[in-house]
Amino acid sequence: MQISQRVIHLAKERALSGFSMLVRNMVEEAADTLRQADARLSSAEGQKTLSAAWHFLHLEGNQFQQRIVTYFRDYLDRAMQTMYTDLRAGLRDISADRLSLIDDETITRQMEVDRLVLQIRDASQENLGRLNLIIAQLHGEHDVRERENPFRPYLLARSLHEALRDMVQYEGLSRILFDHLSNAMANRAPGYFAAVREIFESSGIHAQLLARPSRLSKGQRDLLAQQAAQRSRNTGAASDDFPFIGTAPPRNFESRILPGLKHMQDLLQHVQSESSSNLDTFGSKSGGQSAAFQDFVWQIFNQPRPAGLPRKPPPRNLGAPDQSQDAAASSLLGQLMHYQKQIASGQAQGGIFVARDRLDASVATGQERIMIDVVALLFEFILQDAQIPEALREQIGRLEIPFLKAAILAPELMHQATHPARQLLNRIGTAAVGLHPDAQPDQAIATEIKRIATKIIDTFDRDMTIFSDAAEDFEQFLTETLPAADSVTKRCVVAIDQAEASSALCSNTASALQGLLSPLPVDPSVSDFIMRIWLRVLVHPFNRQSDTGAAAGELDAIARQYLDVLPELVWSVQEKRTPQERNALIRLLPGLVRQIKAGLESIQLPERETRQALDQLVALHTNVLRAAATSEGQALLGLEDMRQHFSLLVINQDSAFWMEDGPVSIDRAAIEEALSRQHVVAEVMASSETTPAPTSDAEWLMQLEKGACAEYWSGNTCKMMRLVWITRHKSLYLFKSDDANDPAPVIYSSVSLIEALRDGVVRPVEYAPLFDRAVESLLDGAESL
Repeated sequence: MQISQRVIHLAKERALSGFSMLVRNMVEEAADTLRQADARLSSAEGQKTLSAAWHFLHLEGNQFQQRIVTYFRDYLDRAMQTMYTDLRAGLRDISADRLSLIDDETITRQMEVDRLVLQIRDASQENLGRLNLIIAQLHGEHDVRERENPFRPYLLARSLHEALRDMVQYEGLSRILFDHLSNAMANRAPGYFAAVREIFESSGIHAQLLARPSRLSKGQRDLLAQQAAQRSRNTGAASDDFPFIGTAPPRNFESRILPGLKHMQDLLQHVQSESSSNLDTFGSKSGGQSAAFQDFVWQIFNQPRPAGLPRKPPPRNLGAPDQSQDAAASSLLGQLMHYQKQIASGQAQGGIFVARDRLDASVATGQERIMIDVVALLFEFILQDAQIPEALREQIGRLEIPFLKAAILAPELMHQATHPARQLLNRIGTAAVGLHPDAQPDQAIATEIKRIATKIIDTFDRDMTIFSDAAEDFEQFLTETLPAADSVTKRCVVAIDQAEASSALCSNTASALQGLLSPLPVDPSVSDFIMRIWLRVLVHPFNRQSDTGAAAGELDAIARQYLDVLPELVWSVQEKRTPQERNALIRLLPGLVRQIKAGLESIQLPERETRQALDQLVALHTNVLRAAATSEGQALLGLEDMRQHFSLLVINQDSAFWMEDGPVSIDRAAIEEALSRQHVVAEVMASSETTPAPTSDAEWLMQLEKGACAEYWSGNTCKMMRLVWITRHKSLYLFKSDDANDPAPVIYSSVSLIEALRDGVVRPVEYAPLFDRAVESLLDGAESL
């Protein structure tokens, strides 16, 4: 695709300039580390080698940098030609005359290069992984192979190694230089890959891991092919390798879309011949009639930021359009507003193509006439999107004229993904995918979509806050409607919310306890008992509040009773240095034992674990009472001071507030316990992994919204599920089948869901938001000309 190739060549330019900067910084950093190592080394021979290495970089550094960049440019040119294209000779083309043995030097070189490749890869996992995925997707590949990425680490490592081999003959010196330069290159590599990745993403090309899972078993692929064939026979649509993902060519392509594209192409040439402005509204910098039509369409939706320049200033207030619009724009908007009112009253019907024939084009600027065609074509693709039921497509199509008005008022809408009009369109599209208008709660969602479309048609004038308000209303509607579909879903939502709140409370309390125990000389056995067992006792009353119906004051009293055990327990196992302290301990122990037993019973700790814990505490107290008194050692807190120290720990409902950015780590047992309390059964997918997900993975999860439809694979069977709930801190995700005969929901933790998305166990039906799918179809149509 020409547009993709254009972006790839922009990325190549960024890679060359970025690599030159990387090499310069790498040499400077390596020189610094060599100087520091020289100062620390005591061996005269070692100092001599390090000094020689530093002098090489100091004296030959410029030539060395040029040599590395030259190698890299050659390797990059070759790699640009071989992306997912195998130019190697086949076995039948190989003759014995061209075969040769591999010498030791080649093997050593490969080992050293591979070691540096691993070092760079480990330092740049996120950006490199995204780049590998983007390159694969641009070539229509599902299986990602790093060796096909022209910006891969191997080229960097090989360039460094070859330049050193050319300029340094002494092996020991070459090895020292390679080690220090390798470390410096690995440190700088993340910035290099981030800069190249930014070229693609600023041009609207993002890694869509969720859209194209790369691991499907043969049975799964065969079943998908059968479903696609059956779907094609039933609907007459063109089949795809994956049902529900991707759409057939629009039925009206020849009758409306292709003529519309040609009309827009002719209009563009006419406007460019009239004006020398080069259509700055859309960010076109190509200049005049020489600009390719598909490049122009691409620039409407993608305006990359120039490298090294400040980012664009924030857009103006979307709720208060610019009042300085000229008379032509006002007149055009007036005509569109009049036509919108006719549609609202039932006096007119039809989209932009019909309205265009009624508009007085002489009052519109060239940019506005092209905008009319662009929006009209986008909605033509939306109205043919097979992922959305036909009845709901008609409701979304009613937003065509309001969307055109919004685009004329704020042209940045076309390339600003956060514009409320686009967000509303995408949010409705996500919820509409896979709906069955005759089923509940799907019928309620369809009714709400119709209500929103009617409200916008009836009331939208110039104030674009109507789109953001509608998006908020729709989100609130889904939040209230999806969990209320049936009693099983309701109880599951309550359970996973409680599991998250309980885990947050437990985690926050554990952190506070650790901070209080760390400065005290506490016996390790007691610390283990407090953090492993008594912590559960402390948070238990709040976790069971919904079951017991206890009031806040009653909970506080129970919590205070268990909190009072902490200072007494920690003080009781301290060394007793006076007879008064021993007597106080003897008086304290009976009540302390009763309180501890009551606490263990409240969490229903198994009898065996209870006995082990109590036996261990008894042994500790026996040793304390038997030990001879001494006045030596560090100062110890008395009982009252200990109580004052632990009074800083407060546990209440507010303690469950999670202040971290990432999701709460929730143990599988906590989820199952919460489900058991709600008397509901669900399939729980919770990984034991406690490491937070990388930033890139968190971004992928953000693509999943309530109401999104997904395929769920269990063995060789696939069923459609809908994401009906996400907990407050995005720790747990609840999926529910629309099939009444399959009531068991599926619960995923954030880490487990990422794994399922990678493995293709969960496959979102939407490979991209509705607006983006329409843009992609429009770009493909533009290229077809």
